[in-house]
This record gives sequence, C-alpha cells and structure tokens, in this order.
Amino acid sequence: MEIETIIIAILSSSVIAAIISSFISIYNRKKDFENDFFKEVIHKRLQTYQFIESQIAVLISSVVDDDNKMYHLVFSYGYEKLDEFHLNSFLAVSYSPWISEATL
Repeated sequence: MEIETIIIAILSSSVIAAIISSFISIYNRKKDFENDFFKEVIHKRLQTYQFIESQIAVLISSVVDDDNKMYHLVFSYGYEKLDEFHLNSFLAVSYSPWISEATL
C-alpha cells in the first residue's frame, strides 16, 4: 500500500469515529436532560405531597371542648390559624398539577 492510501484510511476512520462519538454525545445529553426533568418532577411531587400531608394531619387531629364535643384541632387555634389553614389549602390546590390523578 502506498502512504497516501494509509493516510486516507486513517483520516476516514477518525472522521467516522468523530461522527459516532458526536451522535453518542448528543444522545447522552438528551438522556441527561430527560433524567434531570424527571428528577425535578419527582422533587416537586414530593414537596406537594408533604404539603398535603401536613394539611391532612391538621384535619385528622381532634380535641374535646368543655361540653365534651369533639372538633378538629384547626378550630381550636382561633381565626388567624383558620385563615392560615385556608390559605394553605388554596396553596395545596395550586400545586395540583404536580399531583397524580389518584391523589386528586
């Protein structure tokens, strides 16, 4: 073989290797983007579920009044806490895009 043929063979194999590695790199970047997106979705869902869980914890707790009647704990704190609970409930609804259909 001539030197020119060897050089052309080496250069063509390097070009093919560069093209293949660029396609692999693009594929890996796309997969990394998808993984980062799903990590963010899972993070948002976990935040939302924790928020909803704290709201449910306030609702399932109950206290007994002086007349031996039970009522939810949120009503024992006064109007400020009740307004705060309502605000938190509205915020929970605003997070609904991050909640799965089964939770709704």
